[in-house]
Amino acid sequence: MKQEKSNIGIHFFYVTLILIATIVLLATAKWTELPKFTDYISTAGTITSLVLGILAIIYSFVSNDSISQSSGVLRDTADSAKKAALEVENFLGDFKILDENTRSNNESVNKIINQLSISLASLEKSTASLAEQNCKFHEAIEKIPSEIKDLGVKFDSVWVGSNSKGENLNTGSKISSSLVTKFIENSSPRGKLLCYWIYKSYTTKKTFSIRDVFFTIQDDVAYEHGYFVAMSSIGLIKSSSKDKQENISYIAEGFSAIENSILTIDIFKDEPELQQMWDKEISRAKSYFEEVTSK
Repeated sequence: MKQEKSNIGIHFFYVTLILIATIVLLATAKWTELPKFTDYISTAGTITSLVLGILAIIYSFVSNDSISQSSGVLRDTADSAKKAALEVENFLGDFKILDENTRSNNESVNKIINQLSISLASLEKSTASLAEQNCKFHEAIEKIPSEIKDLGVKFDSVWVGSNSKGENLNTGSKISSSLVTKFIENSSPRGKLLCYWIYKSYTTKKTFSIRDVFFTIQDDVAYEHGYFVAMSSIGLIKSSSKDKQENISYIAEGFSAIENSILTIDIFKDEPELQQMWDKEISRAKSYFEEVTSK
C-alpha cells in the first residue's frame, strides 16, 4: 500500500513537470508570433538588468556593512585575545615567581631540618656523655665510704709509726713535719679540703664553720666533723669553738703542704666534671677567706 502511494507521487511529479514544460513552450511559440516581440524582449531584459543592478548595489552596501561589522568584531576579538594572552603571560610570570619562592622556601626548610637533625644528634651525644659522666660521678661518690673506712687504717698506721719512733702523740710531743706531710698527702679529697680550710683559717686568723666546707653536700658533714676531731686528738691542730665557728690557734709544722696537695687529686685526673667541681670548691674557699679578710 505504501509502495503504491510512493509510485503515484513520482508519476504526479513527472506529469506536472511535463505539463509545465508544454505550457512554457506553447506560450513561447505564441509570443513569438506577436509583432515587436524582440523589442519587448529587449525592454524586459533592460528592465531586468536595471533591477538586478539595483539589487546588486543594495546587496553590496549590505554586504560591505556586514563585512565592516565582521571586521570590527574580528578586531575586538583580536584585542580581547591580546589582552587574554597578556594576562596569561603575567599569570605565568607570577606562577614562575611563586615557584621560585616555593623552591627557596623548600631549600630553607631542608636546611633547617638538616640543622635540626645535626642538633639532635649532638644533643644525643651530649646526653650519652652526660649519662656516662653521671655514672662515673656516682661511682666516685660510692668510693667515699671506702675512703672513710681506709682513713681508720691510715690513722692506725700513723699511730704505729709514731710510737715506733718513740713519739707519744697523746703526751703533746711534737709531730715531725714529714709525718704531717704524709698524713695530708694520704688524706681523702674531703679530708684535704677540710685541711685547706683549717690552714687558711690559721693563716688569716679568721673563723669558719665546718658546715661551710663542702657546699655540695651540706646535709652530711659528719665526715668532716670526725676528721676535724681526729686531727685535734692526735695533735695536728688546736682549736676553740664558739657559735659553731672554729677558731684555729695551732697547726703542726708541715701543714702548709696542703697548699700544693690540694691542687692535685689523682682520682680526678680522668674526671673533668669532678675536677671542675673540685676547682670551684677551692675557689670558694679562697673567696670566703678573702671576703672575710677584706671585712
